[in-house]
Amino acid sequence: MTVYARIRALRKQKGITSKHVATQLNLTPSGYSMKERGKRPFTVQEIEQVARIIGVAITDFFSEKVNETRTDKTA
Repeated sequence: MTVYARIRALRKQKGITSKHVATQLNLTPSGYSMKERGKRPFTVQEIEQVARIIGVAITDFFSEKVNETRTDKTA
């Protein structure tokens, strides 16, 4: 699974719309959609913001285990 797919999966898992994330990032919904589909890259700052908005650690975007809840918050 790509980082983009993990971001989308985690966002959906949290019940947060892409429109909400787009608004928080000051992007259009279609602009954010292009980033989530891997058509345009995320900046490091955007990845940090998306993690904060959906309430996950940045490392969760790079983990192979999207469906598991993290229990160790020190990683």
